Amino acid sequence: FDVLSPLAFLEDIEHEAKSAKKRIWAQAMEVEPGKIASRLLNLVEEAGQIGFDARLNIDHYSLMVTDGLPNFPPVLISRDWRKRLQIRKDIFSRIENNGAKISYINKPTLLEKFVYTMGRNHMKIFIVDDIAWIGGVNFADGYFRSQDIMVKITDSVIVDPIAQVFMQVHENKLHDDEIFQTEHNATLFIDSGQTGKSVILDCAVRMVEKADHLVQIATAFIPDSVFLDALVNAENRGVRIELAVPPPG
Repeated sequence: FDVLSPLAFLEDIEHEAKSAKKRIWAQAMEVEPGKIASRLLNLVEEAGQIGFDARLNIDHYSLMVTDGLPNFPPVLISRDWRKRLQIRKDIFSRIENNGAKISYINKPTLLEKFVYTMGRNHMKIFIVDDIAWIGGVNFADGYFRSQDIMVKITDSVIVDPIAQVFMQVHENKLHDDEIFQTEHNATLFIDSGQTGKSVILDCAVRMVEKADHLVQIATAFIPDSVFLDALVNAENRGVRIELAVPPPG
């Protein structure tokens, strides 16, 4: 495993893509072409052009939101906003026309168009041949300037189930949370994005509840709800809590 900053992640996949031989797959909740993010999308497009297995999973969030604000209802969207959204769609079409397979996942209900964070798939995955990167970085320029991490994984025992999950999402077959236990006793938790359910959150709460001495957390968001309650209870019984989060604003 290697832990990478957002820009180090970008440079690393560009390096690995130079020697790719069979596939380049990418998935994120937010995919918005830009000066930085398009470097990722170009890798997928170029892979499709030369006949590799090129795939891109895009959550419908990317068609629902621009700069963190909703594109719905359409009567409230400015002309410039509409133009940017159309440019995004045109780029996605171009990538697909050049041989990549795009899957738009989690089509929203009417309610989800208004509550646009509901029911989204937050997975960020990039795969080049037998190497995978997972973490918190969406494929939009702002995320590459933020404090976040991507984890590079070269062990096929971990990469293979990540690739399986990618394909389940691509084919719209991931409907339930899953837990993969690998042959060397690593555990991979898969959160399918069901509202009100999270195997990852459940496990994190249980781990904090069982902690005896120390809990260390790196997260893009301040903990809340049941996870915050578990942390407070752990601190009250003498467990040291160390929390790393980006600065506010």
